[in-house]
Amino acid sequence: MQILPSHMPDYYAGSKKQTFSVARNIMNIRTVQTADTEILGTLYINTNSSYLDGVIHETKLEEGSRIYLVDKEQKNFAYNPYEEEIFTDKLGEYLELMTEEYQYIRTEGDYYIYSQIPGSSWMVLEKIPSFYLENSYRSIRNITLAVIGVGIVLLGILYYLYSKKMNRPIRTLKEAMEQIQKGKLDTRVQINSNDEIGFLSRGLNSMTEKLQMHIRKVYVAEIKQREAEIEALKTQIRPHYLYNTLDVIRMTAITNDDDQTAEMLDGLSGQLKYLIGNARDRVTLQAELDSVRNYFKIIRVRYENKMTLEIDVPENLLDLEVPQLVLQPIVENSVKYGLRPKEGGNGVVAIQGEIQEAFLELTIMDNGVGMSEERLRYIQKLLEDETEKCQEEESSGIGIKNVYERIKLIFGEEYRIEISSFENIGTIVKYRLPVTRAGEQEREKEYV
Repeated sequence: MQILPSHMPDYYAGSKKQTFSVARNIMNIRTVQTADTEILGTLYINTNSSYLDGVIHETKLEEGSRIYLVDKEQKNFAYNPYEEEIFTDKLGEYLELMTEEYQYIRTEGDYYIYSQIPGSSWMVLEKIPSFYLENSYRSIRNITLAVIGVGIVLLGILYYLYSKKMNRPIRTLKEAMEQIQKGKLDTRVQINSNDEIGFLSRGLNSMTEKLQMHIRKVYVAEIKQREAEIEALKTQIRPHYLYNTLDVIRMTAITNDDDQTAEMLDGLSGQLKYLIGNARDRVTLQAELDSVRNYFKIIRVRYENKMTLEIDVPENLLDLEVPQLVLQPIVENSVKYGLRPKEGGNGVVAIQGEIQEAFLELTIMDNGVGMSEERLRYIQKLLEDETEKCQEEESSGIGIKNVYERIKLIFGEEYRIEISSFENIGTIVKYRLPVTRAGEQEREKEYV
């Protein structure tokens, strides 16, 4: 069987369409097996080439692309509907380049893609202008770059999420260290991994616990040291007070042989019980005020009722805790240096108490001779400057400085004493203390 290239079937009258012809000899079957094979005739089957035109049209070729059927043995076109683009003179040259090793060739700026039709010498040849392939290449390149770009973005997002997940324990550890650095030693890190971060977190928790224990030990030692310092300060206050009191009783006993001495001794007895019977850091405000009242029993007798004590403290403040002997030295100074030098009239020492801005404010006022501005500045400097020492003859400064130092030792730097005085008018001493109910100190020590 042979396939004939497309041609005009001029053997049909009036035919004007290109056709394909398939030709096959009709053999005499009785002579097929002999040397003298007899050919009875030839059978031709013609197929209109418009059929292939429709197939090619359905492929929707790009502009400038062409499809041919080429007979490689005859080196001519078996199908070429493009009469205007016949390149028969170059077809033989092109066919020489078309080997089985490659499936395309490029000549004169065009690409020729070819494929052999099995069982025949024909091949399908497609001509594609190079700019279409280059455009396709650029399109593929752009798509590839876009896919790579999207892939990079997705990888970046995945890396960020993974990095964030991996860095979360590190951030947790860092935040815990910042909290510990701020003094929040109760901070603990909950990281249950078995890697290096987990090891660091467990080490940090262990270190923080040991640091807490160490601080508690140091805190207890500091409290004991403060207690020892307070006791030392008290020993400076007690002899000073006892010597003055005994001197007053001695002078009164010499000049008066009556019941007034008994009252004075009663006041002194209460004072001694308060001072020596149970020495403590803190007492209730009620106990401190009772001690001042006992002191004034002696003062009223000594100065023939020319001095008066007035106490204005609400009952709800009486169970608050204050340092022991925090009022006594100031009241004594008011009597000795404020009221006693005053000429004529009655002297008054007033004690007031109130809560102001979450602080207990106690105020001791007297209407004595007051202090000069120079003297007031000296006392204020004595309180503010820790290195400033009071001169031995300035016994009034010793009492108030000791009280001020005791307040700072017990409660801290934010608690203080303020002094204001006006010459020939009087002196005001104001305490700023914490609001602590009785029993809270013991509970705090038990917790520590």
